[in-house]
Amino acid sequence: MAILPVSHILQSKWQSSQYHTSYRANGNPPSITHLTEQMAILPVSHILQSKWQFTQSHTSYRANGNPISITHLTAQMAILPVSHILQRKWQSSQYHTSYRANGNSPSLTHLTEQMAILSVSHILQSKWQFTQSHTSYRANGNPISLTHLTEQMAILPVSHILQRKWQSSQYHTSYRAND
Repeated sequence: MAILPVSHILQSKWQSSQYHTSYRANGNPPSITHLTEQMAILPVSHILQSKWQFTQSHTSYRANGNPISITHLTAQMAILPVSHILQRKWQSSQYHTSYRANGNSPSLTHLTEQMAILSVSHILQSKWQFTQSHTSYRANGNPISLTHLTEQMAILPVSHILQRKWQSSQYHTSYRAND
């Protein structure tokens, strides 16, 4: 699951932007499922250390009536997708569609298990303390923003992931083999 270098990501200009623009144009709200599928959320340690300097720019950008685009977000936040996930073109989509059809809401456990984002074992162990804060945040009528999601979900910095050399690979291989 080699992570794409930042230069490559910026050069590619996030070719998913066209899809995202169409998605928003149809009146769909940004959902966790959509955001993670289109952007494979993985912030770098520098973003966490810089205390999200993205906020000021994002606030100004939205104040001018601009929609949230992947191009803008990535330019401001340098989000790294996982090349392996992009190459597989999200083969979890079929299962996820069925999951949603049964009336289930998209949960972080489900998304991470199906999409192999970060170390599954670490995510499950941490129980994503995000839930309580997210519930309160939404109850107050706030929209879902990437700043909020990443800060509340305690996503591991890439440096830590690289240091661990994706120790989740063995577990993930076993997990997929049981499908």
